[in-house]
Amino acid sequence: MNRRIIALAALLLMWPLGATAQVIIQAPPVVVYRPQPQPAPFWWRVRAHWYRLRHRHQVIVVTPGACCPGCCAPAAYTPPPPAPLPPPLPPLPPLPPPPEEPEFAAPPPPLPPPPPPRPRRVVYVQPAPAPAPVVVAPAPRPAEDFPRWGLGVRGGLTTIDGTQFGAVGGHLRLRPTNHVSLDFAVERMQVRKGEADRTDVPVTIGAQFYFLHDTFAPYLLLDIGANFASEKGQGLSDQATHVIGHVGGGVELRLSPHFTVGADARYVARQRTDSNTSSPMLQGAAANTTTTSPIGNDHGVEFRLAGTFYF
Repeated sequence: MNRRIIALAALLLMWPLGATAQVIIQAPPVVVYRPQPQPAPFWWRVRAHWYRLRHRHQVIVVTPGACCPGCCAPAAYTPPPPAPLPPPLPPLPPLPPPPEEPEFAAPPPPLPPPPPPRPRRVVYVQPAPAPAPVVVAPAPRPAEDFPRWGLGVRGGLTTIDGTQFGAVGGHLRLRPTNHVSLDFAVERMQVRKGEADRTDVPVTIGAQFYFLHDTFAPYLLLDIGANFASEKGQGLSDQATHVIGHVGGGVELRLSPHFTVGADARYVARQRTDSNTSSPMLQGAAANTTTTSPIGNDHGVEFRLAGTFYF
């Protein structure tokens, strides 16, 4: 066993010296010179083996006709002839002539110097006055297409010289504008004074002037017309004609464009226009006997409540 180990170690140490020579053949053939390797010390061989240093061969390639540096005399070595020079380059073509410079016109004459600046005049401008405030008024109320004609009923109470008359009637009304209306009215008034009955039928034409055109519209009124009165009883029969006039005021509630309700108070004056005589009706009285008529001039106050339907 020990011999095998020693023989293997000897082979490993002698392996770098046992390589064969290498010959490089070229065309044409060349001369290869390999000097004999010199034995190296032991420690160098160990180092070359472990570090893989391949300095075992020295190959020198010599071209034919040349002598190797170590085997020829220095005087017998002749260097090869130099290579011939390349042919000269053809001459460059001549450069084109430079372009001719264009001829420019003569420069214009210099401009005259500007005139000196005039002195600046300072003008003081009074600032514009502030705009007046604009008051935006409410847009006017558009005109309503209200009906012009209407029919109404009325009723009320009249007090004349302590005597109270109940009245009922009707009227035809024309309303040309929102603030004026015209009435044609007929009423019937009746009262019983003791044993005598008196009936009055006033026929009037009047106007009402409204302060406001709204749901609540106060107004003034003025009426004029004729009154036809008759009284029978106590042996007398009398008929009379009066010129009457009414002045007063009231308020109207316009509940809708087609219906209104109004209430007013007025002063009434009646002036008799015919003769103040009466026909006797007592039995046994003479036919040409005249007595004082019980119907005279009247003054009093009237209260009316009316409703009107427009169409």
